Amino acid sequence: WVCEVLSPGTMRFDRAVKMPIYAQAGVAFLWLIEPISKTLEVYVLQPDKKWLLIDTFAGEETVHPVPFDAVPFCLGDLWAE
Repeated sequence: WVCEVLSPGTMRFDRAVKMPIYAQAGVAFLWLIEPISKTLEVYVLQPDKKWLLIDTFAGEETVHPVPFDAVPFCLGDLWAE
């Protein structure tokens, strides 16, 4: 599992360069957190080494994304200052 916190300055690099590297390394799950838009994207690695977006969460909701779906948490806690 990898969790990337995206920033405007590195977002393109994180998506275009790092995501394929994680896939080739066999990372099973990837979260992309975007604090400005307050979103969490959840990806699962497919057998062909391609990422499949399985969930997108936003705002303040309580979520239970894989691979930690047994432990729900408030997404709003990520945006708290």
